Amino acid sequence: MGMSEQEFWDCTPRYFAMRRKAWLQNRQIMEAARFVAFHVIKTVDIKSRFTKLTDIVRFEWEPAPQFEPWDKEEMEKFSEQADKALEKLNPAAYAVYMAGKKKKNGTLN
Repeated sequence: MGMSEQEFWDCTPRYFAMRRKAWLQNRQIMEAARFVAFHVIKTVDIKSRFTKLTDIVRFEWEPAPQFEPWDKEEMEKFSEQADKALEKLNPAAYAVYMAGKKKKNGTLN
């Protein structure tokens, strides 16, 4: 609600109730504005990078995204499997990809 601890302890219950009511009403208006902005952008720009409402703005009352920790060995195993799949599905793209990968790693075999 944007109050410091000192403001909270200094306010009366009536003042706190009014401030909370105003904050909740403002919250609905802010979410409505974000909803309208999201759909206006989607209408005007079909290739917009915004795919979720929270891409426009994330409010303080919304939870932050949680990312799962990843294992380096597991990701390397996945990368190898993806390389093998690309080799079978599209040999030409695989050749270009591997050439770029070797150049990036500094090995020109």
